[in-house]
Amino acid sequence: MKTPYIVDQFITTNDMNVVWQDQRDIIEEYRDDFGKHLDENENEEIDLTLLARINRLFESIPAQLAKENKFCTDTDIFDIISGGLYV
Repeated sequence: MKTPYIVDQFITTNDMNVVWQDQRDIIEEYRDDFGKHLDENENEEIDLTLLARINRLFESIPAQLAKENKFCTDTDIFDIISGGLYV
């Protein structure tokens, strides 16, 4: 079984600053892809409204996970994406 990239980075460098920077880079790559889609001519477009909603959802994940005995449900996620933002 292959070791995850971030774990390999720590094993190789023994430097948490390198690991944290790599983690931030990975998250930034995810953020760069939010809201992107192809139009009918296969050109990349960015839906700014969808991008804002997805970013709010993404940023709410730690708070949702930290809630004691409460979990973010599929309905919560649908409400956030479809415009019923409460985060």
